[in-house]
Order: sequence, then C-alpha cells, then structure tokens
Amino acid sequence: MEIFSALLLLEQVMILQIREGSSVEIGAPVLTMEPMWDRFLTGDRITLSCNAGRELRSTTYNWIVNKTTKEFREKTYIIEAATKEDDGEYRCQYSTSAHTTPYSNSILVRVSSPDSLMSIESEPEALWYAQTLKLSCKFTFGPQDEFIYLFYREGSVVAEIQTRNKSVSFEKERVTSEDTGRYRCQMQFVKYPKGPVYTSAYKHVNVQESPVRLQVNPRLQRAGDSITLNCTCAQDHLCGRGHISFSRNEIIVSSDSESHNIYHIQEATLMDSGWYRCMVFQKLSTFMSLPVEVTVQIPVSCPSINSDLKGSTISIGDRFTIQCTLERGTLPINLLLYRHHHELLGNTTVIDSRTATFHVTVPSEGEDAVYTCGAENAVTRVVNCSEPLTLTLSDSPGNFALIVGGSAVAAVLLTFLLLFAVCRLRQKEGIQDISNSQPSRDDNGSTSDHIRARREPREADSHVTYASLMHLERTRDQDIRAGRQEDNGSSIYQNIRRS
Repeated sequence: MEIFSALLLLEQVMILQIREGSSVEIGAPVLTMEPMWDRFLTGDRITLSCNAGRELRSTTYNWIVNKTTKEFREKTYIIEAATKEDDGEYRCQYSTSAHTTPYSNSILVRVSSPDSLMSIESEPEALWYAQTLKLSCKFTFGPQDEFIYLFYREGSVVAEIQTRNKSVSFEKERVTSEDTGRYRCQMQFVKYPKGPVYTSAYKHVNVQESPVRLQVNPRLQRAGDSITLNCTCAQDHLCGRGHISFSRNEIIVSSDSESHNIYHIQEATLMDSGWYRCMVFQKLSTFMSLPVEVTVQIPVSCPSINSDLKGSTISIGDRFTIQCTLERGTLPINLLLYRHHHELLGNTTVIDSRTATFHVTVPSEGEDAVYTCGAENAVTRVVNCSEPLTLTLSDSPGNFALIVGGSAVAAVLLTFLLLFAVCRLRQKEGIQDISNSQPSRDDNGSTSDHIRARREPREADSHVTYASLMHLERTRDQDIRAGRQEDNGSSIYQNIRRS
C-alpha cells in the first residue's frame, strides 16, 4: 500500500512539472524579428516575437533592451514607428510560477535617420511594366575617397557598388510589379568599416501595368489551325504611332499581315509554340506586353483496343485486362474504356505515354459485352471510336462452350447419343433372351455359336462415334433374325425324330 501511494505521489509531481514547466524540458526561448532587416530607418515598423516552443499556463514574458528590463510583459513586442531610441540589442525570457528560463538569443536592431548628405532619385518618373528603372545615389560631403554604396529595396540589398565617385547609379531592367516598393541607398568609407554610415531617405517606386495588350485567337490552338495575335494599346496618347513588333521566345519574328498590329499564323505546327510578346517603340520609351503562351496541340487519334484473353468467351468472375493505345495526341491524355458504348468503366490520365491498362472483372449479373476505347486531351475528344471488342458469356442461357479438338463433338450431344444407343441395345437384348429361353446344344453340349453372349460395356465404348453405333445396331438386328430361323429349323428336326 505504501509503494502504491508513493507511485501515485510521483505521478502527480510529474504531471505538475509538465504543466508548469520543468528545468529539464523547458529551455531558452527563441527571439525572431520581422522584417529581418540589417538596418531600419526612422518611422519603420518592427515586430519582435518571443517563442517558447509551446503554450504554457500562467506565463509572463520579460523583455531586455540594452540590458534594461522593460515593463512590457506580452509575447510580441511591436515598434510601430522606429526612432533612434529603439536602436540596440534585444533579448527576452519567460517565467512560470515554478520556473524562469534563461535569456533568449539576441537581435541587434539598427535604426538610422536619413542623412541630408545622401539623396536618391529614380527614373523615369512614370515607370511601366518591362521598362528599365534607374536609381541614382549621391553623397555631397567629405573628401574624395573609396566608398561602398548599397542599394536597398524594403530592407534587402539589391546592389553593392564600390567606387571613388560620390555619385553612383544602378539600373534594373524589365521591371515587374514585384519591383514596386521603397528604395534607399547608404554609403560607408572603405577604410573605416566600423565608421559612420550615411543613408538616404526612402524613394517610393511604383511599377504600372503595361498599356500594351496581346490577345491570341483561338484560345486553344490545334495543329493546322489559323492563329491570330492582336496587339493593342489601352492608352493611345502613350503609344501614338509607334512601331509595333512581335517576338517569340525573345526573338523578333516578322509578320506577313497587312495590319501592323496583327501577327498571323496561317497553319499552325508544333514549331509555332512558344512565348509571344508585342512591343511598341517610341522615340523616348518602349512599351511591352505581358508574355502570352501559344501551345499548338495535336488532337488525339482514335485508340486501338486489345486484351489478354486468348479467345472471345468469358465466364462470370473472370478477370482480364484491356489496353487502350493511341498513336498521336498532345499529352496529358485521358484514355476512356466503355462497355455497351455508353457505360464508362474507367478514366485514366497518362502524362508520359499513350497507353492505359484497365482491369476488368465479369460481374455476377454479367452478359455478353462489347468494349470500346475513347480518348480526350485539351483540344479534342473521341468516344467509342475504336474497333469493338465483343466477348460472349459462356454461362448465359442457350449458349454452350464448344471444345474443338480433333474429331470430338459437343459433350452434351455425345452423351445424349450414347444413352439413346445403350437403351436401344438393351431393349433388343431383352427380346433375344425371351426367344432363346431354351437354347439348343450340339453333341458336345456347348452353346450354339450363333447365340451371342451379352457384352459388358467396356471403357473403349465411350469413344464410339455415331456411325459406329448405328452399324452396331444393324448388326445386332441381323444376328437376332438369324437366331430365330435356326431355332425354328431345330424344332422341326426334333419333331420328325420323335415321330
């Protein structure tokens, strides 16, 4: 009883330690920062999180900034608009009623104020999709020296340039919407790696959607189709009468269309597939459409059908496979198996071949069946176009399975003929036994050779043919008639002797 009480007490202590956090299981928390930038400007929003790894009851968080404990007790520490006073080293820890963790990892938050000696400019003022963004950074103080310039987009470095010039430029070609954001530059002296850092204010850059559009007709392109690409401009005052050209996979292609904004493909082939653009060239700028993909697809052909059956007869419960195979068609392709031309048994998608295998089981309520294959891809669909696979159910009423081998006949017919022949023979033999109830004997007392003994059926009789059975029956009739005549002659001779 004492051992049981001790075990119960130990269990309660372990449960309490798990709930409150034991010194063995609970380690130091992990401190994270969002965004994870190397340097912030005044006014930036900063979020720091103290992660314990799992939720604990009655947890209190402590925040230590530059070795000073803050009164803030929440899990997440948010700086809405950073100032120079927020610059420093951050740590955190948490405690429960029974335990206090070690300090977390440290994160250094660097906050700088824009320096009036640094400036950044962007060109062009109105930036459109696929155009080139030019950023210029300038330092206006200090002697000539070796400088390191860093260009940032939302806190991430996009370019680093080392030069002796006090002004430097960086270009980003073919901008997209992802290049929209706040940019800044900073400068530091090469020979003073731990010296002062000068930073510019933010420059907001907005990448506008291109006014040029490229449309493809038809939407789904098949081999042999006539395809038209139409280039239009949503803002005529920007495009004006600029020159229009087309490219496929970044290579300029010539158009034989009379309209300068139309690119026409007379009869599409696989070689016409690719990424197309149209461009409007002005004297001072170029506008480019978004890329449009043209994929010329080959329609599916009619599939062939075959199975692993050796014949065309099936039985209830039989399992077999059917294969549908295509000669051509752009992948991916759906291969379809039908029964009775309308009942869909299977639908298999193939991406690296043009053959699908279907496993079929003859149902208990089975019947003669006709199987066909169909196929479809993105541009065409063909149904029940294959040669039909017709299978006969051997268990259906009125159907018999014929086994073809040498000169054998149907098993049922053979059995019927044998039974009929045996019955006729026994009937004849019964008549013979009655007429020969007083058989004659010769001088040696032996039975007459004309009286035939009844033959016992032998194993070889099961292999007689219909012709042999009829011959046997005719021979037996002749023997019976001959026996009757002999009996009549013998009786007359005996009467003469008695007289």
